[in-house]
Amino acid sequence: MERRLQDRKEIDLLGLVIDDTQKTEDSVEILNINEGGMLFVGKRKKKTGSLVTITFSLPGISATFKTTALVVHCTPEWPLFRTGIQFKSLGLAERKLIRTFTNNEHQNR
Repeated sequence: MERRLQDRKEIDLLGLVIDDTQKTEDSVEILNINEGGMLFVGKRKKKTGSLVTITFSLPGISATFKTTALVVHCTPEWPLFRTGIQFKSLGLAERKLIRTFTNNEHQNR
């Protein structure tokens, strides 16, 4: 199992997840993020190993992020599911924006 290389920043944001396998589109609550991935909760179970597309924005950053991600784990937490994903198609500039956001948030604590 891969381990994350960067700490994740706890946040409370909304995102949109499209699951091409299940042909569904769901609003999710993003709980934490780093440049490599995120954890969110949503109403539908995601299959570990499947690919999803997630769209989200970060406070103070005008860009909207849209990326393909690998579902690393999905565990039930009634009535929702906690899903950890690893970003697969973020560009270097997008990763840098997320890194800057998480670093600034850590410094503001």
